[in-house]
Formats: sequence, C-alpha cells, structure tokens
Amino acid sequence: MYLLKIIMSMKKAFLILIFCVFASFASKAQFSGFVDLKIPTAENSVPFFGPGVQYLHELENGLSIGGLVAYRQRLDFNSFSGNIPIMLVSRYYTSGRGRGFYPQVGVGFNTTFRIYKNKLLNRTDSYSITCFSYVAGIGGKFKNNLDISAHFEGYVLNAKHSGAILLRVGFGI
Repeated sequence: MYLLKIIMSMKKAFLILIFCVFASFASKAQFSGFVDLKIPTAENSVPFFGPGVQYLHELENGLSIGGLVAYRQRLDFNSFSGNIPIMLVSRYYTSGRGRGFYPQVGVGFNTTFRIYKNKLLNRTDSYSITCFSYVAGIGGKFKNNLDISAHFEGYVLNAKHSGAILLRVGFGI
C-alpha cells in the first residue's frame, strides 16, 4: 500500500511538471522547459533522465536570476528510483541580451528516493535522502530559443561530497 501511494504521488508530480512545460510554451513569461540527462560520477552508477521547468528574470545587462524544478527517473528496471532537484540559479549572458553563451551557478536541495524489492527478506523496501546541492556550468541560448548546457551538479550530505555530470537541452520563450 505504501508503494502504491508513493507511485501515485510521483505520477501527480510528473503530470504537474508536464503541465508546467506546456504552459511555459504557451505563455509570454520567461519560462523554459528542459530535459536532463544526469550521469553520476560514482563507479557503477546508473544515469537519470527527465523533464523540468525553469524561470529566469533578467535583471540588467545580461544577468538573470530565477529557479528550477525537475523530475529525473533512474534508468534502471530493477527498482523505482527518482531524483527531484529544486534550485535557485543565476546566469550571466556574455552578449548582455538574454541570448548567447553563459556561465550558470545555482544552489538548492535535492531529494533522491528509491523503492526496491529486498530479495533477502522477501519484502519491498524504500528510502529517500535530501541533501544540499550546487551546480556550475556553461551553456548557450540561441536565436530559435534552443538552450543547450553542460553542468557539474554536486551534493553534500553529512560532510561527504559526491557529484554528477548534467547535460541539458531546453526550449524557452
């Protein structure tokens, strides 16, 4: 029963993310939708893949601040695993117009969860971890609003650091 509740809540979160992506394309706001491929740097790790939305507000002369939220599903068929980052981000467009190449930094938190079958005890187990996260990367936003970027996403939990390489493709208004 617990597993069913978690799966239903994740389906709702995923549907809300899809709605936000479509709403961002239909509105005149500075929203963008994106798709992430997260490749953990730990040995024998499985990648994550999923959608997200981002809002950026241009302050002045190329500096933009905002936030993002995403849902990433682990590409593993032996368990149900996901990752939900919520971050504040800042970009500086080198052209100064909200387009072109940019460095990006961000801070926030990251929740990772997993539900799996414990074969030894013949039961279903689950866990979730929330940790501080940060991101630094570079990218480019081009004339047709295509946004392509690469980042290092780091995590800090109990004074231990880990990280992942993050590849992102987005489309903004």
